[in-house]
Amino acid sequence: MSDRTLESRGHLNIVKKYYLAGGDLYFQAGNGLFKVHRYFFDRESTKFQEMLSRPPPTGQSVYGSLNNPIVLDVSSEDFQSLLWVFYNPMYSYEEAKLEDWAIILNLACRFKFPEVKKLAIRHLEKIDLELVERISLYQECSADEDVLIPLYAQLCARDRTLSLVETHKLGYETAVMVFQAREHLRSPSDRGKSPLPDDVEEGEVEDTIRDLMKDLFIGSDHRCGIRRSISGDKYDTQRTQNTKSSQDFKTRPPSRRAGWTEPEDGDDYGSFHSSDWEE
Repeated sequence: MSDRTLESRGHLNIVKKYYLAGGDLYFQAGNGLFKVHRYFFDRESTKFQEMLSRPPPTGQSVYGSLNNPIVLDVSSEDFQSLLWVFYNPMYSYEEAKLEDWAIILNLACRFKFPEVKKLAIRHLEKIDLELVERISLYQECSADEDVLIPLYAQLCARDRTLSLVETHKLGYETAVMVFQAREHLRSPSDRGKSPLPDDVEEGEVEDTIRDLMKDLFIGSDHRCGIRRSISGDKYDTQRTQNTKSSQDFKTRPPSRRAGWTEPEDGDDYGSFHSSDWEE
């Protein structure tokens, strides 16, 4: 089947920017069709390494081929943001904005690109964000605990307690942990509001947080970061521009075409049977 036939029959739009000569791996994201190099996905992502090594179901073409592209449950625009990391023609990442790095971090976490995840966090650290906004964003993207714990420590060390709005942004599990850590580190008579005692060191604050995280989240999968538990949409996050007014943004959950086969065993991808390209 030719590229033109696949596009017309599947109501897909070839994304010319990322439909590359020499590409050997096909993706569908939203209504976009991509042809990129398998090398990056084999090298960088444990998730795709495992998926691409599996034999396809009987009667189906190889995963990632033209007749059986890998279908991602993300929008075409968001997937282009991730691909930009590998195919950036300027050899510089400075042009990316907060919302770009948030999308990249989210997808790097979902698809297990550890080095891309580190890259996104490094650039997000350069952007001026209010502390709770930063924690909320990192939690949403499942940032590692070694990134989150120092930020939690800053919350515990500040004089004022969490506000109602901040509690909602962080989620009740994180808020409870912060309140308990503040209470543990301060005198009960101070009601958690006074500055930390002079003899409390930064390492002690972080150790307290680690202990509380183990107690509060035992039996839950929070090893790669604590998920926000109040938000009803896992794709929601909040954007605060550099020292300017904040405004909401949302990474867009794509609509699914008829014929989508739900991913199994926690995978974030699925496939179409060959007959599903028929109208």
